[in-house]
Amino acid sequence: MTAVQKQNGKAVILGDIENKQYHPLDRIQQDLVETLGDDFTVTFTEDYEVMTPGRISSIDVFVAYTDKWDGPVTDAQAAGLTEYVASGGGLVVLHTGVSLSAHEKLLDLIGARFTGHPPYQGLDFEAVKDAAGELHPIVRGLEPFRSEDEPYQYAFAEGVEKQVILRYVMDGESYPAAWVRQVGTGRLVSLMPGHNSNSLQHPEVRKLILRSCLWAAGRL
Repeated sequence: MTAVQKQNGKAVILGDIENKQYHPLDRIQQDLVETLGDDFTVTFTEDYEVMTPGRISSIDVFVAYTDKWDGPVTDAQAAGLTEYVASGGGLVVLHTGVSLSAHEKLLDLIGARFTGHPPYQGLDFEAVKDAAGELHPIVRGLEPFRSEDEPYQYAFAEGVEKQVILRYVMDGESYPAAWVRQVGTGRLVSLMPGHNSNSLQHPEVRKLILRSCLWAAGRL
């Protein structure tokens, strides 16, 4: 691991550089430091063993930017991440991080599996109110915005409760762009935006990522 900046709280971001398929972690590191660095110590790693119980328990928020589409993580790693969240940890699944749901246990945790995406394009995003007409704290104050990204689409796991908090519009249809879950005493956020630096430099996307990490860490 390489620690980038020390501030309040500890954020560990797991991704791939040497073994990436489509989303190299090093391509977005500076953007995430600029987004999170005033509120978290930001650490990047390619070591999937960071999810084992003895190591992950000290992390305030764990951000998955994994590019592991064809082979699921090990059972021990999946169990470690699941136990971490259920015991009060914060997990933010950023764009390609949804690849973790290739493991059935993490499908149940994240609540959805990636099914594909149309071409990279400009998309319109807007916050989604809950049944009571309220906005979730993460998207409260978030302005509707347009940003270029890969329009990920998902198959949601049956029986897994979630709250969709952001959507994007494409060809006149709306699709989930972010959702939250409470798992045990922990919190999970899954974010579709984040394909590349172009997306991550958008001020509303940065606000979305920071507020997601703060909420997952129990600070919002």
